[in-house]
Amino acid sequence: VNPVSEVEFQVVDGGKNFLVKLNCNSCSCLFWDLEEISCAHALIVIRSLNLNPYAFVSQYYYTTVLSATYGGLVRPIGNHTDWSVVEVNDNILPPVFRRPAGRPRKRKIPSI
Repeated sequence: VNPVSEVEFQVVDGGKNFLVKLNCNSCSCLFWDLEEISCAHALIVIRSLNLNPYAFVSQYYYTTVLSATYGGLVRPIGNHTDWSVVEVNDNILPPVFRRPAGRPRKRKIPSI
């Protein structure tokens, strides 16, 4: 881990360099940007600074937010052996394509 500034760090992993920005919650591997949970490179930086890794996780992963999301009525679906299975034996075929009669037209490039 090489500090670039107070909030930016360079992490060398397997011969590749990754730039971790703690203030933006981003890493050049883009895992932290996409999943909004700390990647391995960010965790190395966070642990080296003795910071709490839970402080760098998106609020969407909190159990309070998860329970508020599903706070309404959610009915259970039951055992899968009780499900009614509909068997469909219809074969879906591609649309009928008819080639037009005659020689195919050439696409000519107009001269200037």
